[in-house]
Amino acid sequence: MDIGHQGVTGESGTIRIGTSGTHTATFIAGIQGVTTGGAGAVAVLIDLNGQLGTVSSSARVKRDVHDMGAATSRLMGLRPVTFRYKADKEGALEYGLIAEEVERIYPELVSYAADGAVETVRYHVLPAMLLNELQNQVRENERRDHQIRELTRTIEATRISHEREIAALEARHERDLGALKAAVEGRLSILEHATQARNADEKPAVAATSGR
Repeated sequence: MDIGHQGVTGESGTIRIGTSGTHTATFIAGIQGVTTGGAGAVAVLIDLNGQLGTVSSSARVKRDVHDMGAATSRLMGLRPVTFRYKADKEGALEYGLIAEEVERIYPELVSYAADGAVETVRYHVLPAMLLNELQNQVRENERRDHQIRELTRTIEATRISHEREIAALEARHERDLGALKAAVEGRLSILEHATQARNADEKPAVAATSGR
């Protein structure tokens, strides 16, 4: 079925509306503000050729599947901005990214117009990338928490070991001090007894001399 389009020879099962370069805007009533009732509703995307479709997440349509790993580490280099569309007369505040800036960091996240100019950011890809980066950050935080716990245990064990060593040194010091004190007191006692004995021996001699 072709509406406003001359159709493609031999093509079947395809609906074409409008002609590229001739029709520059499309208005379809009955869409805005209408919520679909199906739980399986998905977003509709458009490619460079104007074809409408959805993005399948099924493993059936995927190949070369690998974990993202560190591929999302450059996300922190993106600059989120607020802006207003030039064509929006109401000037509503918008939130997003600048496609040219994204192209310098993640060329694969940018879609291009037919003439090769940067057109838009593939925003539908960002949630999975953000999830991967979040998981990476969680794992990194868990690794650091584990290191902190191990370091804390090591510090505590070292503290206890040092306290025991200090207590042992203090006890040995007390024993050595007690032994030294006892030795000094013993020597003093010996000297005192020797002095007393010498004095006792000297008294009779002095008395005999005095008697002459």
